[in-house]
Amino acid sequence: MCRGEQARAARRAADDALAHEITVLHIASRCTYGVPRIHAELRRMDRRVNPQASGADHA
Repeated sequence: MCRGEQARAARRAADDALAHEITVLHIASRCTYGVPRIHAELRRMDRRVNPQASGADHA
């Protein structure tokens, strides 16, 4: 596996982990949190993400 493939695999794993965290937060909020609240919760957890990354396509 070359470095480019390793980087893509690492990014994919990080994206999957973020999607899981977003799903957990959304379910924990009884499916009431939207993008702004999910993004705020991620920031409180020291996860710096683009608000678009915490968008509705995950939650």
